[in-house]
Amino acid sequence: MIPLSTTESVRKIGQALYFEYHCLESSLSHDAELWYHSHQRVTVIGFEANDGWDIVKLVDREETGHLIAYSVRFSDGFVGCAIEDELLDSEEEYYRPDPPRSDKSRTAKVAVVPMSKLPFWQCEKPT
Repeated sequence: MIPLSTTESVRKIGQALYFEYHCLESSLSHDAELWYHSHQRVTVIGFEANDGWDIVKLVDREETGHLIAYSVRFSDGFVGCAIEDELLDSEEEYYRPDPPRSDKSRTAKVAVVPMSKLPFWQCEKPT
């Protein structure tokens, strides 16, 4: 789905932005590779299927949990999904600590843990 022409704060394909991961900061996360790529430049390469496109105002999308998702490419070629609140205009907007370096050998040996066994983490900006 593509955004309505009236949808606020839509990022454009080809736009270069800064990425900051905002969910489970753990090597056990299914998005751990995204976490390891936090605080890097990305290029928007496409739109993900989601429910946010018909909600015009950003504040309404945030309140209902229907944030727009994008496909992004990092400088090392890794492609992932970024939610609109993770795509920033400048490095000064970062508020999370830098992630650890990715250790492929460590993550390759981690056992699969059911989500029900992981601690609950809210994926939102601290107040």
